[in-house]
Amino acid sequence: MKEEIQIGKTHLKILLMSRLIKKHFKKLFTSDSEVLRTVNGDHILTIFKNGRSSCCEYAQANGLNLITMQQGNNTKTISLIHIFLRDPMQRFVSGVHTYSVFNEINIDKKFLHSVESFKIVDKHFAPQIFYLIHLFKFYKGKVAIHPLSDLKNFITNHKKPHPYKKITQNQKKVICSIQYEKYIEDDQKLIKNYIGKTIDLKNIVKEFKHVLSAS
Repeated sequence: MKEEIQIGKTHLKILLMSRLIKKHFKKLFTSDSEVLRTVNGDHILTIFKNGRSSCCEYAQANGLNLITMQQGNNTKTISLIHIFLRDPMQRFVSGVHTYSVFNEINIDKKFLHSVESFKIVDKHFAPQIFYLIHLFKFYKGKVAIHPLSDLKNFITNHKKPHPYKKITQNQKKVICSIQYEKYIEDDQKLIKNYIGKTIDLKNIVKEFKHVLSAS
């Protein structure tokens, strides 16, 4: 009986964490959704930590502006948007590190506890699924889901974010010591089910409707 109670408490804690993270990250996605149109006519959704700096550099080098999807007229001529997804664990670690660099914060227990408890949330380590759900507000067409390694087939630029500071092995280890599962579980499922596929975006949103309904 005692063991069953403990399992029940653990399940409740996980459920509350799930609702909490989704509530906070939904608040991040209230601005526009941005898409790069390449010189070859391909459209790429920009995602922080998934080559966004390279997309911005490509746009600048070619005299282009990122398309703001909130302006409805921009979506009418788009028939397909390419989305590049990164390994969720790698992205989470890199995103937390980037946030610490940008905000000049030491990666210590206090900072990591704030990340773990969702007191600090940021687009650099927000689950990638939220970018797709946010895009769906403005675009109802097809998307092609690629691994991030395929981005080089669409643009040749490779730019690191500024300011940039290389992450150390110790920093990686410390970041991985916190409970990060709720940051990556939906993205793991997203990649497993859709990488390499071209599909209506609404089908993905439908599968992850639990993210939309979180409050």
